[in-house]
Amino acid sequence: MTFKPPGLCTAIYPANTTAWRPGDYVIHEYDSKCADMLMRVLSVTRDGTLTMRYADEQMHSCYGHKTWKNQLNALHDPALFGIALPATSGRKSCR
Repeated sequence: MTFKPPGLCTAIYPANTTAWRPGDYVIHEYDSKCADMLMRVLSVTRDGTLTMRYADEQMHSCYGHKTWKNQLNALHDPALFGIALPATSGRKSCR
């Protein structure tokens, strides 16, 4: 039997079904599961594409102030990984 590592198109976790809104914190399926990798949702298009940026200013700067576009299924609730939301968040939980 040959071991075949998962490709980048292979989901690691069950697909997310939470409808995120602008201002919500999420963590991408393939990012390290730590607080500095939290992303903040900036906008959601009609087709469900989310635009986000890293919430941590140092990470955001490190990536050239880039924004990222992703689909809902790959953006997970940080609480699933034991990541606390920043104190400035107006939400008690991501769900």
